[in-house]
Amino acid sequence: MKGEKGVCSIGVGSAMIRRTKFDTESHAIEAMNNHKELGFIANDYVVYKCKVCEIWHFGKPEWKKIYEK
Repeated sequence: MKGEKGVCSIGVGSAMIRRTKFDTESHAIEAMNNHKELGFIANDYVVYKCKVCEIWHFGKPEWKKIYEK
């Protein structure tokens, strides 16, 4: 997808998540919306800026609460 910058691994053990990094919020939103339209992800997924890698991701709302900068 446009703007992909690799993968960020956050958390430890069973709590670890791997999220695709995007260079801008708009690229993350575009990718997220494409995945939603294709039915690959739930409609409640959200975009957030990661406090670990400081780059944009999309994921579950609870991930935003935990990992947003």
